[in-house]
Amino acid sequence: MTAKEKAKQLFEDYYAIILGADSELSENITTSVLAKSSASRVADEIIKEIVESANNEIKSTRVIYWEKVKEEILKL
Repeated sequence: MTAKEKAKQLFEDYYAIILGADSELSENITTSVLAKSSASRVADEIIKEIVESANNEIKSTRVIYWEKVKEEILKL
């Protein structure tokens, strides 16, 4: 999955969760901001976990991927 596709998937997942959390919450900019923030935090946590646990070769490739995912999330 490309970084752009993963970013879109994470955003859409969190967007749906946020909308589902409050049935009266209508689709608006606040929902979008919350979804972006949540998805971005997930990417940050994954990057943190990789940095703490992986060897340098794996770390480099995976961190680059997740940093690209985070960039794509912010573009949504």
